Amino acid sequence: MNEPPKDHVIARIRTALVLYLFGALGLFLLAVPWTSVWDDVTAALLPQAIGDWVGSGWARGAVSGLGALDLVAAVREARSLWRGLRSGSDGS
Repeated sequence: MNEPPKDHVIARIRTALVLYLFGALGLFLLAVPWTSVWDDVTAALLPQAIGDWVGSGWARGAVSGLGALDLVAAVREARSLWRGLRSGSDGS
C-alpha cells in the first residue's frame, strides 16, 4: 500500500486545524453577540460609553458579519481538504 508523503499529511493536518479554527470562531462570533453573555461581559468589563456602543445592533451585526466571513473561510478550507482527500496521495 502506498503511503502519502509526509508533506501531504502535514498539509492535510494543517488544513483540518485551520478548518476547525475558522469554523469554531465563526460560529462563536455569529451567535454570541445576540446572547445575554455578550451583554454581561460588555457591561462588566467595558466603560459605559464603550459598552453602550458594543451593545448596539450595529456593532453586534459587525461582529456577526466577521463570524459569517470565518464560516465562509471554513467552507473553503473544507473544500480544499476534501479535494486533497479525493485526489489521493499521488496528486492525480
